[in-house]
Amino acid sequence: MNTSIDLCCIMKNEERNLPEFMASFAPHVDKVIIVDTGSTDGSVELAKSLGAEVHHFKWISDFSAARNYSFTLGDSAYVMWADLDDSLRNSEAFKMWKAEVMPLADYHLAPYQYANDGKGNSTCSFIRERVVRRSMGFKWKYFLHEGMRPDSGNRQPSVEMANGWDIWHRRTQEDLNADRMRNLSMFQARERELDSRMQFYYGKELFEAGFWDQSLDWFNKAIVAPELEPHDRVLAFQYVGYALLHLGQKQLEFAESYKDDSYRQKANTLFHESIGRSLDALQLDPHRAEFHVNIADAFLKAGEAPKSIPFYEAAKSCQLPGGGKAGPVFNFLPMYSEYPRTLLAQIHAQMGNFPKAQTEAEELYRLHPSEQSKKILDEINKACAFNVISADAKDCDDIVISCPGGFQAFPWDGETYRTSFCGGSETAAIEMAENFVKLGRRVKIFQNRDAPLTSYGVEYLPVSGLFDYFKEHKPWLHIAWRHSEKLTNAFTIAWCHDLMLPGGERTANYDYVTALTPFHSRRLQTVQGIPLNKVFLTRNGLNPEKFVTEPIERDPMRFVFSSSPDRGLDRAMLVLDRVREAHPEVSLTIHYGIEHLEKYGLGALQKQLGKMIDERAWVKYVGKTSQPDLIRSFKKSSYCVAPADWIETSCIASMEQLCSGVYQIRRAVGGVVDTLEGAVMRGMAEVLKCPSEYGLFSAKDADTYAAAVIKAMDEKRYLRVKADPNDYAWSKIAAEWLAFRDSVKIG
Repeated sequence: MNTSIDLCCIMKNEERNLPEFMASFAPHVDKVIIVDTGSTDGSVELAKSLGAEVHHFKWISDFSAARNYSFTLGDSAYVMWADLDDSLRNSEAFKMWKAEVMPLADYHLAPYQYANDGKGNSTCSFIRERVVRRSMGFKWKYFLHEGMRPDSGNRQPSVEMANGWDIWHRRTQEDLNADRMRNLSMFQARERELDSRMQFYYGKELFEAGFWDQSLDWFNKAIVAPELEPHDRVLAFQYVGYALLHLGQKQLEFAESYKDDSYRQKANTLFHESIGRSLDALQLDPHRAEFHVNIADAFLKAGEAPKSIPFYEAAKSCQLPGGGKAGPVFNFLPMYSEYPRTLLAQIHAQMGNFPKAQTEAEELYRLHPSEQSKKILDEINKACAFNVISADAKDCDDIVISCPGGFQAFPWDGETYRTSFCGGSETAAIEMAENFVKLGRRVKIFQNRDAPLTSYGVEYLPVSGLFDYFKEHKPWLHIAWRHSEKLTNAFTIAWCHDLMLPGGERTANYDYVTALTPFHSRRLQTVQGIPLNKVFLTRNGLNPEKFVTEPIERDPMRFVFSSSPDRGLDRAMLVLDRVREAHPEVSLTIHYGIEHLEKYGLGALQKQLGKMIDERAWVKYVGKTSQPDLIRSFKKSSYCVAPADWIETSCIASMEQLCSGVYQIRRAVGGVVDTLEGAVMRGMAEVLKCPSEYGLFSAKDADTYAAAVIKAMDEKRYLRVKADPNDYAWSKIAAEWLAFRDSVKIG
């Protein structure tokens, strides 16, 4: 087998880098071929003296053209490329790879350690095409940020990944600054001819040059282009979050400089838009720590430090692709451990949660020993000496629900539940607590509030008193509401309302974690690795009293939509456009509201939905609605169509509509399938396995839903819907929890 290999490079003014470059690569390749593009220092003469073969190419502001020319030179079986500020690491492994592995494939990828911390540790790595078979005729593409795709046009190439050796990049900040201005001028000259990939890279160059607002325009153009490669889309979303974060920080600086709080309000808007865009991005890759960290950083800058905790926790739990090896999208390695651990230690200490701060600081120092991490650990150890949670607390009959970490933006209780708005998770906590009280238990809820309040028998207490309580008391049942922090040795159920439990991988911190449906249970097991014997399968519930209303006449042509509008409202209207061709009297009433979308980075969707609503006279937009009025609206309606991508853990809205007599046609995805299983079997609802691919909704899909809706209407299926709210009562679920706790042997 022919194992000859030429290293082909392009060069301009690299006199400083040449000695190290040649020493690193030359002994391990058959020939070093350098194409000079116009050096004005002594690079050409030095390269020749060090043994390189030097050629010349007139620079035409096109890196691919220069690289393609370099690939025409030489006669080896394989061609390798590198930049003059690169070095080859693990040369012995490279030699073995060259002899044994290289001849067996046409196109080889290898890790690229693109940035480092100055101490020999890589901070940014990804994989790049590195060695190709000459006879395949691979070509470079793009004038800048060039690349070679594994498609030569000759035959299907074989592709391999090399992990035993890698390339180390040594670019200085001075080099980067010089490149940036050159790169921007190259992009500006070609603005009108950029495809989606280059739109992304133009945005990246603008971002790195500090033109954050301009970069957003190009990132957003690239993101919506269907042909954009998945790895570039991931990075485009990431940089959108960064750009908004930088713009918000600049507004904070203005607020400080000019003593004007209007700038602070603008900053807050930008921070929350950054959060929203990064939350969107998590759908692309929930294991990308950079997304979680950006959300956490934005909460921190917005003055909402407790809300950042679950996202820093999630960042620690994220897995680097390939078990820590470089992947196609570059990763900032500190984001996966060192950075979130540092912030978590500091935040927990500031919140007074010193045991948790100590755990984080110890892990930080163990995994990332440095002067900084040692200083953090020492400071927290001093504080912990005065804040120790006793392991000898006395047993008591209390049920305690703990809500540390800022999982709610406002204090909620039985009063706010009845007079204002509460989310589904807060509603569940209040209902369960009140039903525990009715069953004879004493219940305390520690949460973000300034003063204690007793409401409907439940004690709502400031979270600041939580650790003092646990020093003295070991409750009969501790419910960790949407968190998995180890706060006590009492029997603990981590109450997971969401698709994932932040920190749920640390199963020693709790005895059981709740799953609201079989789907939810499977997801916790497969996504977070929580074992089945740690899962307590429970459910969401309803308050039957809400469904007691005056007699209400039902309109057989009235549809209702009550989910968050980003969960398929546009699709529902497109379906009903088609349904109205058969039933022109059909109307749609929309609850919940679209006004909140912009602050979550969904401003474009907000405008789109507003336009769609305005264009349809048969659509009635109500917006945010009280619970009693919402149930009345359900009882007036006959149908709901919801072809959404949104993955529910269980879907309370489905239960509410079912108990209100609404026939539902929903997409068969997530927990809603389990929630409606019995109703579907009895002909009271329908779930469609359409569309088959997440994120897509075609005209054909809309036709499929429309046909199902029309058939349901023709058969007057709303008359079949007979569900009893008492079957879903919170009182039954509370009794099941107490029975489960009684059945579990402790110790």
